[in-house]
Amino acid sequence: MDIEKTEKTSSPFYLPLLFDRLATKYEKRNQCMTLGFMNYWYKEYGKFIVDYTAEIALDLCCGTGICTEIIAEKVALKKVVGIDFSKRMLKIANQRKHKNMLFICDDVTHLPFENESIDYVSISFGLRNVQQKHELMTEVHRVLKSQGVFICMEITPPSNFFTLFLFKAYFKYVLPVISKVFFHEKELYGWLSQTALTFYSLPQLVRFISSHPFTIKKIKRLNWGIITLIAAQKNHY
Repeated sequence: MDIEKTEKTSSPFYLPLLFDRLATKYEKRNQCMTLGFMNYWYKEYGKFIVDYTAEIALDLCCGTGICTEIIAEKVALKKVVGIDFSKRMLKIANQRKHKNMLFICDDVTHLPFENESIDYVSISFGLRNVQQKHELMTEVHRVLKSQGVFICMEITPPSNFFTLFLFKAYFKYVLPVISKVFFHEKELYGWLSQTALTFYSLPQLVRFISSHPFTIKKIKRLNWGIITLIAAQKNHY
């Protein structure tokens, strides 16, 4: 085991610094790295959440606020609060024009909201990068009102053998080379590749969310199962 690397990546300052470094080029690089599919995924996210309404909504690990803006347009009647640990990401998010958005730099595993005060909580492409996943879900459950909605959009390993082979090859070999040669960001995209390769399968993700406890209401898979959207409703312990 590389002890120095383990200690470094477990530092509370490690990921914020990496994402701060990427912030100004984050959206363009993601569009490139996803072979142009990123915008399609966000459009599908908008369709997935269209049946929900909320007075107050949260967007966790909101980054530059793409999903926050979608939530503001389609779900939140009064306010959607985007939370992220990267100040530079939030600086870009604050340039978005929708009047119902507020952005906070904070820890998503210690949410600054009262019990049962939120109608809707969402996290997109962020859960796999949170090291304290159980703490995050405990907080989501705490702040959601009874019957509140939790939405998760995340990269998941596909179940088809051939697609899984391509998935692993891309994240293990292709993405690190692209990030090093074209973007000179081997460290950050190496981390993102690692989290994608080691994240839950769909059955594991369903069990994880259900255990906190939530009832799974609907699931949608995109791009041969590489992207998964899950809608869940809060249960009581």
